[in-house]
Amino acid sequence: NKMSNYCKGCRYSVSKKTGPDACPFNYLYWDFMLRQADKLSGNPRMAMSYRTLDKMDSERVSTIRSDSQKFLNSMNEPAPAFSLDA
Repeated sequence: NKMSNYCKGCRYSVSKKTGPDACPFNYLYWDFMLRQADKLSGNPRMAMSYRTLDKMDSERVSTIRSDSQKFLNSMNEPAPAFSLDA
C-alpha cells in the first residue's frame, strides 16, 4: 500500500491485521512465517520478522492461524454459479 496504489479499489483494509475485513496478505504472511519457522528462523535475514512474531501474544497468533485457515478454505469452495438473469 505504501509503494503502489494496487490496493486502492480493494474491499479489504490494509490497516486491519485480522478479521473479515483485514487484508489477507497480513495474516497469510504471519501464518506462513509460523508454519515455516523451523526452516526460516535460523536465517539472519528473517531475524527481525521472527522477533516481531515472538512478541505477539498467543491469542493473536491463534487468530492469525484461524483467519488464514478460513481464507484458504474459502478458496477451495466452488464459486457461485454465474447467471445473466437479474
